[in-house]
Amino acid sequence: MLYTVRNQNLTVTVSTRGAELQSVRGADGTEWLWQGDPAYWEDRAPVLFPFCGRLWQGLATACGLPCDPGMHGFLRSRETVAVQESDSAVCFCDRSDAATLGRYPFAYEIRVRYTLEGDELTVCAEVTNAGSRTMPYGYGGHPGFRVPFAGGTLEDYFIRFCDKSGAEAVCFDADNCFPTGGSRPFPLRDGDCLDLSEGLFANGSCFLCHMPPEVTLMTHRSPRHITLRYPGFPYLGLWKAPGGDFLCIEPWCSLPAYHGQSTELTEKPDLMRLEPGQTRAHSYSVRFCAE
Repeated sequence: MLYTVRNQNLTVTVSTRGAELQSVRGADGTEWLWQGDPAYWEDRAPVLFPFCGRLWQGLATACGLPCDPGMHGFLRSRETVAVQESDSAVCFCDRSDAATLGRYPFAYEIRVRYTLEGDELTVCAEVTNAGSRTMPYGYGGHPGFRVPFAGGTLEDYFIRFCDKSGAEAVCFDADNCFPTGGSRPFPLRDGDCLDLSEGLFANGSCFLCHMPPEVTLMTHRSPRHITLRYPGFPYLGLWKAPGGDFLCIEPWCSLPAYHGQSTELTEKPDLMRLEPGQTRAHSYSVRFCAE
C-alpha cells in the first residue's frame, strides 16, 4: 500500500513494503528519486535493517547459532504498518515475529518516519530492543537519486562536501564487496569535491569514513542540487549500477561482513548495540533544491 505526504514544495510517496520511499516529486513535476529498473537496479530507496551489506558466503551466527539476517537485512521485504499519518508526515512500524526470530534471534520494534518541511525530507528510524538481552544490529539508508536531474551526463555532476576536513575510504577487497580492515586516504578535488564518472564505480561501491556530515550532489549546468545531511552516521556509501541513471548516497551505521570471515553478530565491532528496553534514533535529511 502507498501513502503520500505533500507540501507546496514536494510530494513524497512511501510504500508499506519495507517502508521504502517510492517517489519525491517537486512542485514543477521533477522526479528526484530513481524509479527502479530491473535492468540496472529494481529498488528505489530500501531501508537496511538489521544488517547492512553482504555476509561472507551468506554465513552468520548469533550467540554461536546459525542465523540469516540477509543481505541488507530483511526489513526491505517486510510488510510494515502505517501507525501515524498527517499531511506532512507518515510513520511505519515493524515488529519481530516468528518469521524474523527464525532469521535474527532478537526481539525488536522499528519505526521509520518520513517528515516534510519546506524542500527537505527527514527520514528518522527509531529502533527498540524489545527482548531481554543485548541486541546487535545494523541500520542504513540506501536512497537512489535520479542523475542527471538537470540534463547532461554523469560526468557533469560532482559531490561537494560541506568542509575541507577530508575523508577516508574504507578498504575493500578486489571485488569491492567486503571490507578488509582499515582505511586509506581519499583525495578530493580542491579538498572538498568528488567528480563523478562511471569509472569511479567500475569495481562497485565506495564507502567513506571520517568524512564531513553533509554532502551536496550538484552540477555546473544548473542551480538544482540535492543536499544530504547525516550527522551521527560513521559511514557514507556511494554506488551506482553501470549505465543506470542514478546515484545512491547511503548513510550507514555499520559495514558489511569482513573479507573471509563468517559474522558472529554479538562480536562484530561496528554493529550498534541496544540494551533491553532501550530505543535509539537514526536520522538523516535530504534537501531537494529546484533553483
